[in-house]
Amino acid sequence: MYEKFFGLKARPFSIAPDPRFLFMSQRHKEALAHLAYGIRHGAGFVLLTGEVGTGKTTICRQVLRKLPENTRLAFILNPMLNAMELLATLCDELGVDYDASEYSLKQLTDNLTQFLLQCYQDEINVVLMIDEAQNLAPEVLEQIRLLTNLETDQRKLLQIILVGQPELQSLLAKQELRQLSQRVTARYHLRPLNEEETQSYIHHRLRIAGTQRALFSKQAIKSAFRNSDGIPRLINNICDRAMMAAFAEEKNTVAEKHVKVAAAESLPPDRDVVSATPWFRSKLAMSASFFIVLAAGYWVGQISGGEPPKTTEPQAQSKPVIETKQTLASEISSDSKSDKAPEAEKEPAEQLNLSDRNALFASLVGDSKFDEFGYVSQAQLADRWQLPYDRLRDGDFCRYVADYRLKCESGSSSWFELKELNRPVNLLLENNDGDQSWLTLHAIESDQAEIESSLGRRWVKLDWILSLWNREYLMLWQAPPGYSKPISFGDRGDGVKWLAQRMAFVFSDESLKNSQVFDKTMKDLLVDFQTRHGLKADGIAGMNTLIQLNSSTTKDIPKLK
Repeated sequence: MYEKFFGLKARPFSIAPDPRFLFMSQRHKEALAHLAYGIRHGAGFVLLTGEVGTGKTTICRQVLRKLPENTRLAFILNPMLNAMELLATLCDELGVDYDASEYSLKQLTDNLTQFLLQCYQDEINVVLMIDEAQNLAPEVLEQIRLLTNLETDQRKLLQIILVGQPELQSLLAKQELRQLSQRVTARYHLRPLNEEETQSYIHHRLRIAGTQRALFSKQAIKSAFRNSDGIPRLINNICDRAMMAAFAEEKNTVAEKHVKVAAAESLPPDRDVVSATPWFRSKLAMSASFFIVLAAGYWVGQISGGEPPKTTEPQAQSKPVIETKQTLASEISSDSKSDKAPEAEKEPAEQLNLSDRNALFASLVGDSKFDEFGYVSQAQLADRWQLPYDRLRDGDFCRYVADYRLKCESGSSSWFELKELNRPVNLLLENNDGDQSWLTLHAIESDQAEIESSLGRRWVKLDWILSLWNREYLMLWQAPPGYSKPISFGDRGDGVKWLAQRMAFVFSDESLKNSQVFDKTMKDLLVDFQTRHGLKADGIAGMNTLIQLNSSTTKDIPKLK
């Protein structure tokens, strides 16, 4: 149609899933990493949600292309099944034999269990991926949960990935499905593209189609973003029709007016065509509070892929609460508080329903995605360690704290593991609409937690946080000098000297201070220390052991409890 006119080899905005046009934004890469994590680590349930047209199926196709050789995948595209039909379909996908003319739930479960045990013995991972999972009936989801009871002492025999629209999160929030929801170890909500990513997406597809020329004006791209909300499928529909409109007028460049015409023709009836005027401008004009304006500034900067605005007031330089000269508790009191900042007042927490995740989210972090990328919480966490971190001035957070011999530890974890590490931590919260925001968890006491977010620093109910936390975290901990791997038997160097000094204090044995090598005596003492503190008694000084040693020997080390 218009390909020859614009000098293209193919239609750049066809909605057909052509792998040549694959565009992986940072959000898509993160979603793919979550699914890969679930497959690689046997994570039980993994949840991927996103609005219609955001690219969930694209992610699933990428997973299929990159499966490890020792993985068997059952991919169910039609979830409109009852429990019996689902198990039968699962058996069909995996090649599990059963009597197709007369079968029962027990027969299917028994045959499937036998198959999974054999796969475990053959070191084969078995993964069930269900697309459009928001259409699953609650009783079918409960049957799926029961499948995860198939396990050995080391791992689950079946890993399950649920892919669906945001309604899936609301479904899992129901009281009767709380057992399943608690077993979700990794959640990711695939959000639409931001304006910068939309521009890259359009240019990428044009380049693959055969041109390096900017066929869309800047205002046309802005209009395409505003009208599509960054949803790739809508971007394709709008841009395709906009190019048709420009072709009809024999214009070599697609203008904003062409995009508006295309949006009016291609958008669903319930969506209004919007202009290229930034949608947030009126909201900022209505803001009467300085804090709201500041929060909106952070949000807008993050949505557009930029950095938070730099504060104009200089930050006070304070001495870090970390070991600069290996100060031990033998020289200073170990009973002092770990946090010098004034404690938030413990006020009676208001009553909120745990199942109302959107209300909880608003109560904890505010109505906006104030800290979607964690920049504000990183500064709050650095402040807890008395480090004057400024992202615009200091750059990458983890590289910055490394100069103070602090390690960034991040990823997905359980609450029990984080609680045992006993360090302030940044947690990523998510509501039913997929809105995400980080907050800093400073302290816990009984069923209360001291948090810091856009709404300030205060005490709230711990259950509120845990009901929204998607298991993603960022934590800092102090490592020995030159630390790159766990310290073990036979090692030498500065790390061993550091360890020897702490062991000398813990066991009141001055002779250990001069140790130059991790010998049998030190290993035996370390096993004793690990046993006392409920750690894995392997005689190896890894992160958990080193963190506990810091807690036992260093003054003012930041702690959760």
